[in-house]
Amino acid sequence: MANTRKKAEPLATEAKPARKAPAKAASTAAAEEKAPVKRTRKTAPKVTLYVQYQGRQISQEEAVEAVKAAWTGEPIKTLDLYVKPEDGAVYYVVNGGESGKLPF
Repeated sequence: MANTRKKAEPLATEAKPARKAPAKAASTAAAEEKAPVKRTRKTAPKVTLYVQYQGRQISQEEAVEAVKAAWTGEPIKTLDLYVKPEDGAVYYVVNGGESGKLPF
């Protein structure tokens, strides 16, 4: 009788992916080393400026309000104040162009 037995076929082996280190442990270690620095927003301190000269005094707030009351042009976007006590005046420049003078 003839041998009716089939030859065994070689088993196909599946390629197994290489084992990786646990991602959790690696990411935790990296996170600890490169932890973001918490930055707090620093707020500028509230400043009040007073100019005193020969018994007279004016604050920055008073000067700004005086300019706003006297100004009739376009809306004020920028305001530069120059207090010159010897002239008894507060000079101002509005929006980088228009200027004027108020009494100290």
